[in-house]
Amino acid sequence: MRSLRQQHYPILLNWFQSHPSPPFAIISDFFLGWTHQLACQLAIPRLVFSPSGAFAFSVTTSLWRNQPQTENPNNVDFRTSKEGDPDREFFRDCFLANFESWGVVINSFVELERVHIEHLKGNSGIGSDRVWSVGPLLLHDDGGSIGSLSRGGSSSVPCQQVITWLEEKGDNSVVYICFGSREMLTCKQMDELASGLEKSGINFIWSVRQPNERHASASVGFYLMDSKIVWRERFYHQGMGPPSGYTEESGGGRLTHCGWNSVLEGIASGVVMLTWPMGADQFINAELLVDQLGVGIRVGEDTQKILDSDELARILAESVAENLRRDRDPRR
Repeated sequence: MRSLRQQHYPILLNWFQSHPSPPFAIISDFFLGWTHQLACQLAIPRLVFSPSGAFAFSVTTSLWRNQPQTENPNNVDFRTSKEGDPDREFFRDCFLANFESWGVVINSFVELERVHIEHLKGNSGIGSDRVWSVGPLLLHDDGGSIGSLSRGGSSSVPCQQVITWLEEKGDNSVVYICFGSREMLTCKQMDELASGLEKSGINFIWSVRQPNERHASASVGFYLMDSKIVWRERFYHQGMGPPSGYTEESGGGRLTHCGWNSVLEGIASGVVMLTWPMGADQFINAELLVDQLGVGIRVGEDTQKILDSDELARILAESVAENLRRDRDPRR
């Protein structure tokens, strides 16, 4: 991030100053707080865009404003960067600059995070009339499914085959499982998850990542499913987003890492979410789902957590049953 700023700041400044009709405002991601200084130098407003929710945005900024302290330097559960580290100071300055910006745009909506959006309006220092919630920023095709035919990249199962399979299932009967574009489970975690799915007897679509150059250690592997499991009415989808055909009607729950896009998709689908946060804002999002909104069930936590397959099977079966009950009684 520091290198990005060092390399691009002078280029952007020169482009703005030499352009015959330059932009009259900057909208930039919350990791790019340094663009606030650029906007000040150009005498134009900068709006910070948060792809995460208002709760996570508030907590993250608060932690940089008032960094927690511990009296026990050997506490392994308390990890923080050291003051004076150049990268730490750069990130801190970037996040604090976000609340010095002219406005805030959040990928969320009032009905989901009313108390946290109101908190930003009243405590950010920006002003209540310059905090906008513009979410959920999700793509919907004409058929009503979240996403498009090409969503999530290529799949190991042909798109039409998935659609046909889903159409054969009852409403609220298929659990979607995905851990996002960054996290990868260990071989042991994959084994326990696969065992739990098998024991639960549910229908599911599991989005599985292939190992790559960032995940090539011996502790990481790709779980190979044999044909007997596939024929017992489960699909393993190689891609990051829900495959085409997975609609609000077919959804019977989501096992998710609680990335914000996954959270918004689950909320839009109206299904129970089984939470397994692993990093970044995911722990905050899980708290929002489970403790504040009451639409989630905790399953796991952290990258090294090993689930008990019997307990997982119970939770998976209960999540599908709960979605069926909600379908019968919309007031739930």
